[in-house]
This record gives sequence, structure tokens and C-alpha cells, in this order.
Amino acid sequence: AEKGKDAIGELLSGVADGLAKQGRYRVSMQLPGDKWQSLIPSSLHRVSEEAMPGEASRPFEVITTNLSTEAYHRWLSTADLGLFLYEPGR
Repeated sequence: AEKGKDAIGELLSGVADGLAKQGRYRVSMQLPGDKWQSLIPSSLHRVSEEAMPGEASRPFEVITTNLSTEAYHRWLSTADLGLFLYEPGR
């Protein structure tokens, strides 16, 4: 199970209602390819796009592939803010 999966929808809806609509931020997430659509609220699917890091044209970029260590670190270095979901019960 994805850590923090129960919090993802609420978090993304809050971001979408504010900052992402203004075009000020892009949300980039690495999620399992076969599950990402169930983790993101259906109302946000139209503004979500499967892409490689930095290649999405929509506000919500979904990376569904495994990245090499170098590519992962490069991806992280492009962020102004990183959020790593955590479930203390795990």
C-alpha cells in the first residue's frame, strides 16, 4: 500500500483549488502506473498527465516509471518543496 494514500486526494484538491489554478505551481508525483488514477481525485484527471520529470504541460505531472538514482535526484533538485507522505503506523 502507498504510504499516505488516504491523504493524497484531499491534499491535491486543496492545491488545485488554490495555487495550481493560478499557474504558479506544478505538482509532480511519482505514483504506480496501474494505481495513479485511483489515488488522484477524478475531478483532477483532466489536469493530470503521465510524463517524465519536467515534461508535463498540465498542472499535475504523474511519473509512473522507475527512475535511476541519478534521474531521481535530478527530479528532486527541481522542487522548491518536497512532500514525502508518511504513515506512522507502518
